[in-house]
Amino acid sequence: NSPDAFSKRPKILLSSYQGIDPDLTLMMQLDEAFRAKGYQVFIAGGNLRMAKNGLQQIYGFLNQCDYLILLLSTLAACSEMVTEEVRLAKSLHETRLDRKPLIIPIRINCPVSLLNHDLRGYLRGTPHLEWR
Repeated sequence: NSPDAFSKRPKILLSSYQGIDPDLTLMMQLDEAFRAKGYQVFIAGGNLRMAKNGLQQIYGFLNQCDYLILLLSTLAACSEMVTEEVRLAKSLHETRLDRKPLIIPIRINCPVSLLNHDLRGYLRGTPHLEWR
């Protein structure tokens, strides 16, 4: 693989709020499956959000990625950081000619009613997947 071929591979930001099950298991399974298909995967988890410059790294990758796979647990559903991440992704999607990143929310044992008001608004009209 040439460096140019690597840069053309689809890029995924896999976002998970917490590193505990069932979120962790699903995140690892998705990461492995996407990498096996040749996708570039960047994982945005709780440790990265809390790290110095962590949010800047997440925002930088949001600017480059094709997809934001958003794992929504009950804790993520009320997180201001997750909401801000989705707000930025939605803004990029709506203003860029290539309409990227495409947001794919996966609710993990989390009904829509638990999403905070802003997050629910940003995801309005976006099909959700549900993981139980």
